[in-house]
This record gives sequence, structure tokens and C-alpha cells, in this order.
Amino acid sequence: MKHKIDPKHPKPLGAAQRKRLQAVADMPDEAIDYSDIPALSAAFWAAHRPARTEPKAQVTLRIDRDVLDYFKGGGSGYQTRINDVLRSFVIAHTSGRR
Repeated sequence: MKHKIDPKHPKPLGAAQRKRLQAVADMPDEAIDYSDIPALSAAFWAAHRPARTEPKAQVTLRIDRDVLDYFKGGGSGYQTRINDVLRSFVIAHTSGRR
């Protein structure tokens, strides 16, 4: 039997599912076992870049030379990789504060 999931109209979670999710949400990050999740390669991230609909702002940014060299060392798309790292920082420091 196949099941189809409609992401725009998800099935509501049951009480047991909500309880399990809340238990994980309440855990400190250090207590979560990630050992069964394989590391994702740079090739994976190059092929799976999230689509953005909003335009990016052009800015002048001063970055330490060694940091810039590191990102440029990954080839083209270094500015997008820098943006991705900055976005991850913002998400990590703003989640749950909205």
C-alpha cells in the first residue's frame, strides 16, 4: 500500500507523536545521537542548494584573508557558500525567538 503525503495539507499529529516530538525538542543538543546520520559531502550541498525567491543585497564586506581564501578554495559559488554559513548562524541564533 502506498501513501501520498501532501505537504500543503499535512495530516494532524496524534497526541503520542506530539509527545515524542516535544521530548526531542526539550533535549539538549549534546544528548541527541546523530551517529546513524551519514555526513553530507560538498558535492551533495553543491547539487542541493535551496531555491531563494527574494533577491540578495549587494554589499561590501571586509573578511579576513584566510577566511576568504578558504571559501574561494572551494571554487565558484564561494559567495553563496559564505551566505549559507551566515544564514545558518542567523537561524541558530534566532530559532524560537519569534
